[in-house]
Parts: sequence; structure tokens; C-alpha cells
Amino acid sequence: MGKGKYRGKESNSKTLAGPVIQLRKGTSQKHG
Repeated sequence: MGKGKYRGKESNSKTLAGPVIQLRKGTSQKHG
């Protein structure tokens, strides 16, 4: 039960962090 909840939360976090990480990477590259 706990694992399932954690897995769902992780999936949600990944979906939300995915674009953010990509955007951050792009900004970092632009800055460099």
C-alpha cells in the first residue's frame, strides 16, 4: 500500500520535474 502511494507520487513528481529539468538544462546551456 505504502509503496503504491509512493510510486504514484514519484510518477507525479517525475511528470512535473521532467519539463522543469529540461528547461533548467536549456537555460544552463544558454548561460554557458
